[in-house]
Amino acid sequence: MQQQGGNGRANNNNTNSTFAFVFDFRFVLLFLCLLIISEIFVNWRYGRYGWQWLTRRPEGTPVEAWRGLQDMVAAQGGSCENVTLRRFYHGGMGVEGLAYTSSFAAATTVLEIPRSLLLSEEDCKACPRHDAVQIDGPMRIAAALHEQEMLGDASNFALYLPTLPSLDWFRTNHPLFATDEDLEVYDKLPLARLVVLARESLRRSYKRLTRYAVDGQLARMGDDEWMWGSAICLSRCMGMDLNGTRRFVLAPYADKANTDPVPKLNAVWDYNPSSERLQFNTTRRVRKGEEVLISYEKTSSKTNADYAFYYGFVLRKNPHPLKDHMDRDTCHSILSKPASVLHATPIRQLFHTVTQEHCRPFATVTEMPTRGAPP
Repeated sequence: MQQQGGNGRANNNNTNSTFAFVFDFRFVLLFLCLLIISEIFVNWRYGRYGWQWLTRRPEGTPVEAWRGLQDMVAAQGGSCENVTLRRFYHGGMGVEGLAYTSSFAAATTVLEIPRSLLLSEEDCKACPRHDAVQIDGPMRIAAALHEQEMLGDASNFALYLPTLPSLDWFRTNHPLFATDEDLEVYDKLPLARLVVLARESLRRSYKRLTRYAVDGQLARMGDDEWMWGSAICLSRCMGMDLNGTRRFVLAPYADKANTDPVPKLNAVWDYNPSSERLQFNTTRRVRKGEEVLISYEKTSSKTNADYAFYYGFVLRKNPHPLKDHMDRDTCHSILSKPASVLHATPIRQLFHTVTQEHCRPFATVTEMPTRGAPP
């Protein structure tokens, strides 16, 4: 009987162990389900109606550089304590943006950047006058950035430069740096042709700039520098009326603000000539921690081809769809290529998405490259 009782206790212990195993397994399964549900929510909430990132996410800003930038704005008489740097999800990917540090009512000024911290075309000391030589605005900004880098710690923008994306990031992600192979794969895509024309225009500007620069001060600016500076301007410059003339302008701190479709926007920006400050004002009541979202379409509407060319991403649910659809044969010649070719690089993935929108009338054509999944 004792042996039988012992076996009974042993069986009971086995049952408890089995129950514990089942309990633990169910706990893990529940955790995985919650994780999957949260991921689905994030992609639905921020991807379906927000950005569609087809490249690597932008590099993170070093904490020390950001704190230095805050001190720089305050030292120059600006106001930035109402917004700060934070990571947000757009298109299912974490990207840096500005967040409100408190709740604010509509029409509240939350950010002010003084003129002394706005780097414009006019700030290029060695550049020839606008009325003397025709040089593209982004090239003048590239030259101004080069001058500030040469000044080192003496530059007003010494703490701003480390917060900018690197040349390597642009080479991997920005259409301006598309390789000859990338452009050949999408040779009939209007965006690819625009990239070729933009690079030719910038190169002509570079030659004129180095030829007519004051005292030859820009002779040391190499191809990498003017390409990087031009890409910085294309992706971050704001168009502002300074001294009655509209110019390309880089705005430290403010250029971290992201965009989204119109219903989500909660702030507007403008340059106030009387106070000589760039100002961000809320358009509705905002909550603490909410992202500062501004329009990237201050002067004109942008299609996804525009967003791709300037910023390296497209907007899902963009209210301004592409209207210049390509014909069926052109769509077929591009989209019938193997997916391994169409999606070989992040830039090609960007080109592919824009191509699909151009080819939207031919729904069956856009399904052709499903022979292989994009990486």
